[in-house]
Amino acid sequence: MIESFLLNYVSSYYLEIVILMGIFIIAAISLDIINGYAGQFSIGHAGFMAVGAYTAAFLTVHRQVPFFLSLLAGALASCLAGIAVGFPALRLRGDYLAIATLGFAEIIRIFFVNFEPTGGARGLAGIARYSTFDWVWFLTVLSFLVLYFFTRSSFGRSLKALREDETAAACIGIPTTRYKVLAFAISSFFAGLSGGLFAHSLLFIDPSSFGLLRSIEVLLMIVLGGMGNLWGAAFGGAVLTILPETLRDYSGIMGTLAVVLTLGFVLAYPETKDRFRFFLTSFLGFAALFLLGYFGRNFILIYVSQMRMIVYSALLIIMMIFRPQGLIGEAKFRLPFLVKKDE
Repeated sequence: MIESFLLNYVSSYYLEIVILMGIFIIAAISLDIINGYAGQFSIGHAGFMAVGAYTAAFLTVHRQVPFFLSLLAGALASCLAGIAVGFPALRLRGDYLAIATLGFAEIIRIFFVNFEPTGGARGLAGIARYSTFDWVWFLTVLSFLVLYFFTRSSFGRSLKALREDETAAACIGIPTTRYKVLAFAISSFFAGLSGGLFAHSLLFIDPSSFGLLRSIEVLLMIVLGGMGNLWGAAFGGAVLTILPETLRDYSGIMGTLAVVLTLGFVLAYPETKDRFRFFLTSFLGFAALFLLGYFGRNFILIYVSQMRMIVYSALLIIMMIFRPQGLIGEAKFRLPFLVKKDE
């Protein structure tokens, strides 16, 4: 219903970007439970998304199961996969855990390459478009609220204790392995949910949609926004969904560079004690951007737009050097109508 209203004012292209933004926000905040709150390091999130996507799509295409039930089945299948990989893998730490989760994601991808009922390497086509704006953003808000309360519960605080010092957490009676497995199960459940929504938005999926680059992309979202902060993960998911699209044309590139310059000046002069230097560098920066846009329009149109992924990657590298804690960092935004005053 909301989607039909929005289509009167925006094109379907921009609406699809907003829908993908919601899907990747769910994926990002789910990964943040493992990497940010539990202090583990997983780079196999695309594997859980693949389980949810293929399960939900198979049920709607070949078994005519209602969309919501298919989504739930895909999320539960992904949750079971998280538990299955959690027990053996979460006894590992650091780089060893990352390698184990990466191996799991690759096993899942190879499985679907050779699994003919879901199309094998050809992929699964004929998926109906059920991931409308209404469905996606309803589930995005619901997922955020569920994980928001989860991180503020005693269980969530126990995960933070695990992140800070696992040995100390075990000494005060926290069952470390069980809590890590539960965190992995919850995270993979929401990853499967995002995968199911992703499949019913793109209408076609194949194993290459859930390779290593997809896992890295979701990992970059939580690093960009700030790990251990759901608001930061949601912000990173939104930015890294929009940013590649804005680098497709001249106006988008110039707008992106202007935003990057503004953020750079704010981060470089957080207290603006030296106002003269702040205004001088700001003026010179925007003057250079104006000259680049005026005299280098053809260069931007011919070269920069074609190298948008290189520009996109360079911006991320620069941000990681000068703002390693993420753009949001440790900043917290409470929901005052949902929490107690004494919290």
